[in-house]
Amino acid sequence: MDKAFTISIPNGCERWGVGRTTLYKLLGNPIDAVCCGGRTLVVVDSGDRYFASLPRFRSRKAPDGKGDEAAR
Repeated sequence: MDKAFTISIPNGCERWGVGRTTLYKLLGNPIDAVCCGGRTLVVVDSGDRYFASLPRFRSRKAPDGKGDEAAR
């Protein structure tokens, strides 16, 4: 089966782990979308590129060098 060119908003939310509001805010810039018969469809490659470009999470080290532990 061929890779999907576009996906629905709910599938985009599931694929990238974001909510509907966040995904709609990203549509147009930086994520491309198309309209088809009243539906908004997200261009998969555009979304994949955007989320892959985000900076990676880095945990802060505590002053003692042991890492960031939750307060108990």
